[in-house]
Amino acid sequence: MFMSSKKLCSLGLVCAPLAVLACGGDDDSPGATGAVSAGGTGGGTSAGGTGGVGGTGATTSGGTGGAATGGSGGTGGRTVLDAGGRVINLTPERFFPEGVAIDKNGNFYVGSMDLGSIHRAVANDMEAEPFIEPDDTNGLVSVIGLYVDDATDTLWVCSSDAGNGSRTGMGAAALVAFQLPEGDFIASYEWPAPTSDPVPEDGNPAGVNGFCNDITIDAEGNLYATDSWYPRILRLPAGGDALQEWVVSDVFPQDQWHLNGIDVDQSNNTLYAVENHPGALYSIPIQADGSAGDVTQVTTSRDLLSPDGLKVLAPNLLVTAEGANEGGGVSVITIDGPDGEIVEVIKGFDQVATFALHQSSAWVVENQADHFWGADANGPDADPPFRLVEVPLEVGAGAGIIETTTANFFPEGVTLDDDDNFYVGSMNLGKIHRAAADGTATEDFIEPDEENGLVSVLGLHAAGSTLWVCSADAGNGELTGEAPAALKSFDIATGEMTGSWAWPEPTTDPITGDDNPADVNGFCNDIVVDADGNVYATDSWYPRILRLVADADETDELQEWVTSDVFPQDQWHLNGIDIDTATDILYAVENHPGALYAIPIEANGDAGEVTAVTTSRPLYMPDGLKVIGENLLATAEGQTGGMAVVELDGDGAGFVRRISTGFDGIATFAVRNGSAWLVENQGDHFWGGDGMETKPFRLVETPLNLE
Repeated sequence: MFMSSKKLCSLGLVCAPLAVLACGGDDDSPGATGAVSAGGTGGGTSAGGTGGVGGTGATTSGGTGGAATGGSGGTGGRTVLDAGGRVINLTPERFFPEGVAIDKNGNFYVGSMDLGSIHRAVANDMEAEPFIEPDDTNGLVSVIGLYVDDATDTLWVCSSDAGNGSRTGMGAAALVAFQLPEGDFIASYEWPAPTSDPVPEDGNPAGVNGFCNDITIDAEGNLYATDSWYPRILRLPAGGDALQEWVVSDVFPQDQWHLNGIDVDQSNNTLYAVENHPGALYSIPIQADGSAGDVTQVTTSRDLLSPDGLKVLAPNLLVTAEGANEGGGVSVITIDGPDGEIVEVIKGFDQVATFALHQSSAWVVENQADHFWGADANGPDADPPFRLVEVPLEVGAGAGIIETTTANFFPEGVTLDDDDNFYVGSMNLGKIHRAAADGTATEDFIEPDEENGLVSVLGLHAAGSTLWVCSADAGNGELTGEAPAALKSFDIATGEMTGSWAWPEPTTDPITGDDNPADVNGFCNDIVVDADGNVYATDSWYPRILRLVADADETDELQEWVTSDVFPQDQWHLNGIDIDTATDILYAVENHPGALYAIPIEANGDAGEVTAVTTSRPLYMPDGLKVIGENLLATAEGQTGGMAVVELDGDGAGFVRRISTGFDGIATFAVRNGSAWLVENQGDHFWGGDGMETKPFRLVETPLNLE
């Protein structure tokens, strides 16, 4: 939210001709591409977005891919900043956008401060379209912060009233909920009266109880919202029916127009919030009982310049929009204990507010809001269109990055050997690259040829001197039809093939026709090896996990270790796999709608009963899966371009925490020194069919905050 210098001077804050402040809110769902209708990486879209990017998956119903379309768009007579990405225009003359959120299906939602309406768009759209209009039922006045809770398909909206919008006085300040995908009104939660002294009448012309600014949700489903008029953060408990003052603190400024952007780092249960002027960042632990810990101001390397939107990009890594950075900009903040190192990404927008994270970019609201908040000084009329601008972020998760620059590589599987080398496989080219863990780029290691018969390389697993490889064929790689699906082994030192085992025919009804264009026996997806050397691999086309006995030679065959009606029975499901060696339980995920299974390995090697683990929230197109600690799993979530950690309770349930990333398509990962090295594969372009990657592929180190 922006205020004019005239208003700020009246509050005794600043006296500069064009000084502005920013307040707002945005979604913290780490980014997504299209919802899957028939597959993992790829799949269809529910609202015209880019294709899905979950696990390996179907080639049908792909989205449009991520080619930049729209450019800067029309901007009347203004000179606009080219941020190097796509642009979505918001054309209503007095829209004055502020909050933006994105759902797991790749839909952006943008709210209007003046009109009280909400528009919707996907990444490749040229222009956002109307979605929710204010009315007597929903009571929307000025739409500020927005947040999508993907677990419940709920769009949460801050409706506030500073007395200057076209709908002022038409509703109380409130937190309002709408049901997605249609946008039906669910409920409105009144903004409570403050326990501190109320704002004077001249600062509250609409006579409301505060200013709902920005929103976030923790792993338990509790919602938090900042109040820009009072030194407090409110909380709506999961399943609750009234907002409560979660924390009121004298560490926050005590006068009007301060608290703003907010987000939760679920990896360590820490809530972060910014205040808008002079610019500060606060951290607040969320205690085990849900109460607030001590409010601490983070010591930043420089002053924050009217920070507004705030997002957790990865553990200990934040992104903020700075409204006073030469009109507006974006910066990243690396958290190191009580300190924060700020690095500027871009500046020079025509006033910024909040942003959403999607496909390794911050999608920033450029709202020309000095005309809304400072109409007397700056004129009431902006120069539409307003813009939602893609700002590419090259920081990854703030740690190591290894690039793959080979065109059309489209990586999927990754593994780490005992000598600290990564191996990355290509879905499209059938190649395998290698890189030292301290390197910066992958290099050729194994080339496909008639002898090894590699087609699309999916899962990889390094075990001692052997590199195990899934070679599959969904009919869309450059080598499609060259060889049958198979599990293969290679010497990890020389890259020479040491074995190949044909993927067996299913005992269930075979998949034929357009769903199996290469006429193969299934889809070898991911691999794990147990302590005895037995190899297990998931089949994404059939409800089965295959097994190859230890020390097998080429006279042995892959066997159906388990076929179960607990697994989904149609195509494109089973995906990541790993074994907890402490309990001899094999875990596997399926890609959509997203499930986790536990299967005991019996003393004789047989499979025990398949059990679906009940998770505290859905898993969003899970792909790679690793056991990372006692009763602790990690999975890559392709639908949101992020990760999740699952804490198992031993009774068939798992508590899920999000690890934010907002990457541009993720698949599998390897674990090294407490970090996940995630494959960022832009997979919607491979499964969606356009084959147009827009940047180098990356292997990105993502700290998991395991300690």
